Amino acid sequence: MNSFKADPQKTIKQTKKWRLAIILKEVGVLQNLETAIDNLASQSPQGERIKIAWENANTINRDSQAMGVVQSLLGVDDATADSWFQMANSIDI
Repeated sequence: MNSFKADPQKTIKQTKKWRLAIILKEVGVLQNLETAIDNLASQSPQGERIKIAWENANTINRDSQAMGVVQSLLGVDDATADSWFQMANSIDI
């Protein structure tokens, strides 16, 4: 597993979706998230809208409804989600 250095003092408000996906894969939750989003989409029109927003996003805002749903589906707290954004923006590619 790669180690990422995130500045805990830095607040990240948005990141590119591909960067966030790399972090979610690295911490082992990307597949669970995709499955949960698919399940949510099959249950309601709002879930389908969340799925479409997630799939079509180029940039993910930390305070967006989609990110709130992601956080809820994965059962993570704000500090964890903030750290994902910090790590995502520290990727140097």
